[in-house]
Amino acid sequence: MGLKSRVLLLAASPQFNGNPAYANVVNNDGKHLFATEKDPEKWKRAADAAKAVIDLNIFDLYKEYHTDGTLDPYMSCRNVFLENWNSEVMMVRIYNNLSSWERSASPRQFSGYESMGATQQLVDAFRMNDGSAITAEQEKGFSTQEYKDAKSGWVFAPAGTRNMFVNREPRFYVNICFNGAYWIGDQKTRIQLYYTGGSGKKGTWDYPRSGYIAIKNVSPSSNPLNNNYIKRPFLMMRYAEMLLNYVEALNEYDPGNPDIEKYLNLIRERGGLGPVQSGLSQELMREQIRLERRIELCFEQLRYFDTRRWLIAEQTDGGPFYGMNVDAGNSFTDEAFYEKTVFETRVFRPEFNLFPIPQSEINRDPQIVQNPGW
Repeated sequence: MGLKSRVLLLAASPQFNGNPAYANVVNNDGKHLFATEKDPEKWKRAADAAKAVIDLNIFDLYKEYHTDGTLDPYMSCRNVFLENWNSEVMMVRIYNNLSSWERSASPRQFSGYESMGATQQLVDAFRMNDGSAITAEQEKGFSTQEYKDAKSGWVFAPAGTRNMFVNREPRFYVNICFNGAYWIGDQKTRIQLYYTGGSGKKGTWDYPRSGYIAIKNVSPSSNPLNNNYIKRPFLMMRYAEMLLNYVEALNEYDPGNPDIEKYLNLIRERGGLGPVQSGLSQELMREQIRLERRIELCFEQLRYFDTRRWLIAEQTDGGPFYGMNVDAGNSFTDEAFYEKTVFETRVFRPEFNLFPIPQSEINRDPQIVQNPGW
């Protein structure tokens, strides 16, 4: 049912629902290979498929609580990947290679490879703790006191952290390891991503070119330093995705439906944010849903396809990609490191929305029509 939800959402999306770029793609017998007209009923089918999962009433967003009974959004969002067979789990791979992922997503100070990076664009997408977008003014300077969860005592950003990494929403700290952050496994070792630091670029290939490490789905109980890894299932599909599928499809088919705010706010609340602004237009709600999907599901192998099915990849997947200046910095407070720097310029052309069909396949069957642009 979850796969059905994914497939019908893809079919309803702009890439495959009346996309003019595919209007003239036909078989050798003249049959159109893509839908030539938009069909709003496809959005209804997608919404119904996601709602069918919800209506099973066997899944729920995973939540952990402070000792006083209030929600702990950081632990909830982090441990949904670490707590086996929890209420949100829909599909896992029991036999997997998570130990390699954890080592690849760990800093060199813990014998990691640091090969899983995060772009500045993603870092900037995460909200502040009050739900607002970060401003240029909030990025400047360094904190004078640690930023932590007042109830659990978990320190998100030690004193002396760049202000751009302070007072962010809990999911930021679940996903991103930044210069000066405590490592999740010990809460005392600050990760040195500046140039001469223990996890910096100087003298090694093992560094994130953006100056950020993607740490989602890394267990604090694992330690590459002593080759200790926790054996656990790899989470491939979870209930939060179904909620986001539902609200996206419903907003396209029936904008203003109260279920849109209801189920989107369930995701936001679990993530530590307040409710979405009420009464938004269809277009503004679409922006909120896409942003929430980008944040909640980042590093879960979905964004790549989302930007293509929304036909926004030419804007989001091409051009300059930014990070910190990994070629500079001798300390946590060295301003040179925090200069936003282009680490890569990517090219995205319209034909990249689909892969080319291998020529070897076309040679086997000349009736096969190559994808547009290839």
